[in-house]
Amino acid sequence: MSIAIDRARGAALGIVLAALVSLVSGTASAATPEKPKLTIGVGGVSAQVYFAPLNVARYQGYFKAEGLDVEIVDFASGTKALQAMMGGSSDVTAGAYEHTLTMQAKNLDIRSIVLFTRYPGNALGIAKARLTSFKDLRDLKGMKVGISAPGAATDIFLQLVLESVGLTHDDVSVVAIGNGVGAIAAMRQGGELGAISSLDPTITQLETSGDIAIKADSRTDAGTRAIYGGAYASGCFYTRYDFAEHYPNTAQALVNAMVRALRFVAKATPEQIMALLPAEYFQGDKTLYHASLVKNLPGVSPDGLITREASETVYKVMSKVQPDVRAAKIDLAKTYTNRFTEQALKQIQ
Repeated sequence: MSIAIDRARGAALGIVLAALVSLVSGTASAATPEKPKLTIGVGGVSAQVYFAPLNVARYQGYFKAEGLDVEIVDFASGTKALQAMMGGSSDVTAGAYEHTLTMQAKNLDIRSIVLFTRYPGNALGIAKARLTSFKDLRDLKGMKVGISAPGAATDIFLQLVLESVGLTHDDVSVVAIGNGVGAIAAMRQGGELGAISSLDPTITQLETSGDIAIKADSRTDAGTRAIYGGAYASGCFYTRYDFAEHYPNTAQALVNAMVRALRFVAKATPEQIMALLPAEYFQGDKTLYHASLVKNLPGVSPDGLITREASETVYKVMSKVQPDVRAAKIDLAKTYTNRFTEQALKQIQ
């Protein structure tokens, strides 16, 4: 009798173990990226401190750890990176959340799948030669102001700064000077430009050298709320939503890698982050890159989530400066998803 019972128990145990093996095997299989080789497009990955979390994920090997073979393709601008994705040259774009709204306004279902920066990172500096007569932002009236390009984030920031003191775009002369070396040279030539709206490391270099004084800054929570009107969603991974739906495990793996990077950045020193990066990222000046990184680290998202408030703030801003967004009926719930990030946060401490 006991032998029969033992055999029955053994058979039952065998069934349970087989079921567990099947379950574990199935879970592992389900977690395997359907498209392990993919391309991420980005505008200025080495030149902008803004992309530090992406670079951490890349050089810490987090993509590879998630079973992904990621190629990062650098484009001249975020707009070019978006166009490449829409044309099929890349799968995902690392760039501004604002692009999801401009695409939704064209009935194109583009959504963010994870946030990596929560502050826009733009700053406005007044040229040293103008500081003696500059009392407040209303003195921008009549000035020539350098921006990276018309319609770019630096241009939007300038418009919001002007609006905050009762001025409009027509009250200044806008000059497109690009970013980086070209923008720095333009600010130093002959005093023609009275101000600049730009990003790091350009802004920090000009401030450190004494060429400008910062008068509006969205590299902080207070500055972002003052100029943009609330919490903000900035840098993110966005993609065609049918890509995320067709390759959910791939999307999850990408988001897992970025959440790991955000966790690393939250605990790391600037020196530890810089130790991961190739020397060319510093453009010959590690001290400048370090200073820029310190200024921008507060803007790194702590968890990768987009809040409704942040989404609504972006929509209000874009409605002011983009007629297409203002005229469209955009469902903000279709501009981002937190489901991959929420899953990643359950797994990654």
